[in-house]
Amino acid sequence: MANPFEQPQRWDEVLANVDYLVARPLTIRAIRERLDLLIGYFRRNDRVNLRKSGTEEQYGEKERLLQDVSDLAREFSYAPRTQPRKGNATAQRKPTELLLAQKTRDAALPTVRVPPAVRQQSCKRPAAPFAQHTEAATVDAVSFVTRESAQPCDSQQIRGLRGLQTLGMMLLEKREVNEFTIKQRELDLQEQRMAHGEERLALDERKLMLEEKKFHMEASSRAQEHKEIIQEVKKLFEEQEKRIEELVKENLSCFSKV
Repeated sequence: MANPFEQPQRWDEVLANVDYLVARPLTIRAIRERLDLLIGYFRRNDRVNLRKSGTEEQYGEKERLLQDVSDLAREFSYAPRTQPRKGNATAQRKPTELLLAQKTRDAALPTVRVPPAVRQQSCKRPAAPFAQHTEAATVDAVSFVTRESAQPCDSQQIRGLRGLQTLGMMLLEKREVNEFTIKQRELDLQEQRMAHGEERLALDERKLMLEEKKFHMEASSRAQEHKEIIQEVKKLFEEQEKRIEELVKENLSCFSKV
């Protein structure tokens, strides 16, 4: 993992940690200026300014953190601005004037806010006993971020791996559920198609039976018609025969009279 001295964009993470510790809005510029000032005090062995606030125990912790930050700044060739800036007589001012000027400068600088996602992704450290002081919080946050470059957060990596494993299991389970749902839908559609096929087959069979019945009825009707026609023809023949017999009898009667 990188640190803000090597990658300037990591100052966003420092800002997030400092905001979390001091519980008030700050700016990246203000944090860097304050850190440069503290490193300057430390390298000049300015005990008076370093001991302005906090107990002896808190000062010892601050000095240890400043030593870590100062060493890391040298390692990455970071040159803090320990001299008064252009148009700034900070070196000759009293501590109260320095504090007032810093507050005025902080209020005038635009506040660079960090999205909540950045704060959640960073390794959050519980607030130290001296977190109420901006100087100590700044050093603490920078030291914490820079220590990440030398020693990664093992606990965070473990939690991250467990989180990835849990996420992987959830995705796998969701995939299995989706596959089961898709297969179930395919089976349902297949059953519906089979049911529709069986219904269609039954309808086709019924249609065939009706057509056969219609054919038999038509055939029977035609046979009945033929039978009736034959009977009518037979009746006509019988009537003709009867008429012929009558004519023959009449002719015979006439011949007998003659």
